[in-house]
Amino acid sequence: MKRVAALVVGAVLVTSACSGESGTKRADPKPAAAKSAAPQKAEAKLSTTWRKKFDDVSGEGGQGVCADVGTDGCADFLSEIMTLTLDLQEEIEGQHRGREYPRTMDQIRKMTGASDSYVNAGCKGSAEASADGSSCFSDASTIMAGAPIIGMNLGTDEIRYKLDG
Repeated sequence: MKRVAALVVGAVLVTSACSGESGTKRADPKPAAAKSAAPQKAEAKLSTTWRKKFDDVSGEGGQGVCADVGTDGCADFLSEIMTLTLDLQEEIEGQHRGREYPRTMDQIRKMTGASDSYVNAGCKGSAEASADGSSCFSDASTIMAGAPIIGMNLGTDEIRYKLDG
């Protein structure tokens, strides 16, 4: 997605540079004093909206939804958590705020790794997913426990980096 946007921006710049005439006169830019010196607005705290979303998704599974981590119900529940997790990651990275949310980003990486492992191990639909020694239970636990941890980490990162929003 980022590559496509960069290509589009690059194509627009090349097109506009090539379409100009060499003999045309450009308007003088406005003097710097004419620009308003409005202070930058502080970025909003992500915990304000995202903590509630993670609390809501954590409560949706219901007791025992992942008692057998290979069931479709458990896989669907884990997918909901991971969809929300990846949406948060996209927002943090899209705003270039990864440095402000290091603990949150670490937790996202842990959960993404567990999700990849769950999928690669073929846990969904597997009768052996809940067997002793299976990585599926550990992966599912990392994802399920990660949702409330992300909510806590958002707040911790904001306190640590004094983010006011």
